[in-house]
Amino acid sequence: MIGYTPDIQPIRPSVAKSHGWERRREDVLSFAVTDASCPIVLEEMQLALVSLPLAFARRKSGEFELVAVTGLYAQENLLLTEEGSWRTSYVPSWYRGYPFYAGVSTGGDGQDRIALCFDHASGRYREEPETAHGEDRFFDAEGSLKPVLSRLTTFFTKRHLSRKRTLAAIKCLAEADLLQPWEWSFENPVPEKPLRDGFWTVDRVRLRNISEDVFRDLFETRALEMAYLQLASMPQLAVLRQFAMLSAHKSEDQAPDESGQSIDQFFEDDEIEFRW
Repeated sequence: MIGYTPDIQPIRPSVAKSHGWERRREDVLSFAVTDASCPIVLEEMQLALVSLPLAFARRKSGEFELVAVTGLYAQENLLLTEEGSWRTSYVPSWYRGYPFYAGVSTGGDGQDRIALCFDHASGRYREEPETAHGEDRFFDAEGSLKPVLSRLTTFFTKRHLSRKRTLAAIKCLAEADLLQPWEWSFENPVPEKPLRDGFWTVDRVRLRNISEDVFRDLFETRALEMAYLQLASMPQLAVLRQFAMLSAHKSEDQAPDESGQSIDQFFEDDEIEFRW
């Protein structure tokens, strides 16, 4: 999976009416092996900070994105086992729908539309799915999406709306000059590898001294909530450092094995509350 390049295409009923996908794979998240961070949204921060350090990173546009830090080094995800399962208790929503993705377009009314897409590079697309082999069709006999995919589309829609609110809150933090470059607070556990740069964090000192007007703006956009949750996640850097040391010494992985998780399982215990 090193150098993985997705091939994301929309699922069109006219083309894929009888097509489907392989529902269950042991290497369910192995595609993310080179992700040293992944985007998250405001509504999942309280769950994510229990096991993941959170930060801000610049997008290609120059604007900031809220991310979960999953590695200390470029192109290395420390939170994946060799089998492709997740090591910590919380799996970011960014990964939950794989190999499905959300395609976003804007209608004539100015409203965003979500279209379900599939990553053909995953090796799980089936033109003739066989249920006996753990495969399923995208659509039922009436041409409607199967229930699990309808729920997934709803999930993607809520996440998209949450991401827009997340970006608005981040913009408020940036305009208040409350973000500063991230400085690693511990010694590099693998000195021959340079620690990744490009992360940003909330400036505690400036946050304590904001004016009443800025405080009100931060509160109304939930940027204040975001700031405190991001700072509260910082102790989880110790988890990444420990995994880096284990990886360097090639120690046996002692983390719980959660491989083979299907999309259904991700939805069953989902505690994220998306606020419309």
